[in-house]
Amino acid sequence: MVSIWPAFGPATAIYREMEGRNLLFAVPHWNGGKVYDAYSPEARDIYWKYVRKGLFDNGVDAYWMDATEPEFRCSDDRYITELSLKKAGKNYLGSFARYLNPYSLMTTRAVYENHRLATDRKRVFILTRSSFAGQQRYGAATWSGDTFATWDALRVQIASGINFSMSGIPYWTHDIGAFITDLHFPGGLSDPAYRELYVRWFQFGAFSPIFRAHGTSIPREIWQFGEKGDWAYDALAASDRLRYRLMPYVYSTAWKVTHDDYSFIRGLPMDFPGDRNVYSIADQFMFGSSLMVCPVTRPMFHSPVYRGVDITPAHFYSADGREHGCEFQVFRGTSFEHLILTRKTDASQISWSGCLPDGLDTAYSVRMNGAIMTGSRGGRHTLYVITDGGIRLWLDNKLIIDEPENAVRKTLSAVVDLPAGIKYPFRLEHRQFKPNNALLKLNWEQPDDSPGTAGTTGVYLPRGTVWFDFWTGKSTAGGEHVRADAPITHLPLYVPAGSVVPLGPDIQYATEQSSAPTELRVYRGRDADFELYDDAGDTYDYEKGVYSIIPLHWDESRRTFTIGQQRGSYRGGAASKTFTIVLVGENRGAGPEPTSSPDRTVKYTGKRVDIRF
Repeated sequence: MVSIWPAFGPATAIYREMEGRNLLFAVPHWNGGKVYDAYSPEARDIYWKYVRKGLFDNGVDAYWMDATEPEFRCSDDRYITELSLKKAGKNYLGSFARYLNPYSLMTTRAVYENHRLATDRKRVFILTRSSFAGQQRYGAATWSGDTFATWDALRVQIASGINFSMSGIPYWTHDIGAFITDLHFPGGLSDPAYRELYVRWFQFGAFSPIFRAHGTSIPREIWQFGEKGDWAYDALAASDRLRYRLMPYVYSTAWKVTHDDYSFIRGLPMDFPGDRNVYSIADQFMFGSSLMVCPVTRPMFHSPVYRGVDITPAHFYSADGREHGCEFQVFRGTSFEHLILTRKTDASQISWSGCLPDGLDTAYSVRMNGAIMTGSRGGRHTLYVITDGGIRLWLDNKLIIDEPENAVRKTLSAVVDLPAGIKYPFRLEHRQFKPNNALLKLNWEQPDDSPGTAGTTGVYLPRGTVWFDFWTGKSTAGGEHVRADAPITHLPLYVPAGSVVPLGPDIQYATEQSSAPTELRVYRGRDADFELYDDAGDTYDYEKGVYSIIPLHWDESRRTFTIGQQRGSYRGGAASKTFTIVLVGENRGAGPEPTSSPDRTVKYTGKRVDIRF
């Protein structure tokens, strides 16, 4: 997979051809080039022509289509992104103010449709930073962008994935371990606090539609975190192996996404609409039909050195408290006298020079002015400003941080006692003495930001079913809040009664062939069904019906498990398969390892088999 952008430098052939046909936007890109008009069919075909010559014809497997908002100056917050797009004026369809958000839909369409015309022997896979309704039709998976390494960012990623998936777009992913690490974890891999965060993020990633680690500064391979016997290495390797054992479940779910308009990440209200307790749960979700994932989102064993978490956009308001977003002003010089820009923002960090107005190449200053609303718990709050410039911070009309002459990177803080749910006026003034640079980050520590209890975490089991602990096989009735075991080795994982979960052999890569059995775990308590899907692993032959489905059914009253007649076939599919069947119970059929003494072993040749227990 190779990264490609919708912006081209002026020395490139694609820039000259696009410019000659008036297919570039006038707004300059931060790299000195310009962005192409993906709304134009002609521009999309030219774009593909160069993608094909440079990548497709040379055997590249997939396309990493970055900055598909599109990005002009930067994308630090939604307001500056919107201003940049509207400044571009018009695109092929009309006003950018009207056709603002579908750019990613258009540019992914350029690659998908032309790739499909070129071949049906290789499936299109696109990784892209932005999305629009219906973009899944173009083989596009969206990742959540350039995140910072904090526990708060991990919590927000989970909620983001749930909401994104519930909007109707099934393929979503994230940078495991975060994209930017050195701001909060300058020690990198030598810091056990970062290794703990990475392990927990990795465990969540193993139950994401696309399982991928990526980021700056810190290498991400498992062996970088130690060797066998080291806690971080062992935890990462265990999650990796489990994801690959779940490949039959994951791939069958992918078919359900394609065939039945299903989704991988399912907010709990989707499957338990009658239980109002799940409506506000943002850190648990169903992964497919049968796995409830409960990520760990607080440190338990190694407290990070950095203090505070991002103040999320939901907490920022105008000075009168009526609208989301606060006022952001930029001044030439450091005296706050020469105002050159006023706009809105709801970001708590302004760290990229690209966010500043064009031509601002001298010392400057910025002011944020508005209101901050406290969360659901009142009490002691600590506000932190991470900066390399002079800072003054007022909260509730009181000056609480006052270092206007600072010019080195440091963290400043103030402790205040604040009731819950109140909007407090604030003003933050930042004097930046170095041109074309900025480090300004406003964090806080709220009363509920305490570390988690070592080894356990709170989990809600939705009512209406019995839940099996994946790791122990123990069953618990739903409708209860429980303390779940959460050692560093794994996250809490539950399976509802009435599930069949297939686990494949222990493999090293997705298409590795193995003659080892596929284990079918039956979680009793009610009838259960699962369709085991398979195909050749690439090409678009599945659109022509070239695939196989094996229906699986558990009849609770008759205690009968049925492996149904196989429907369909494909070239390369095994003539026979070995299945082991395990009726899950406490300390039986539990955990990631194959069950050593299954209840039945079946040689399956495509004909229906009924097994009585």
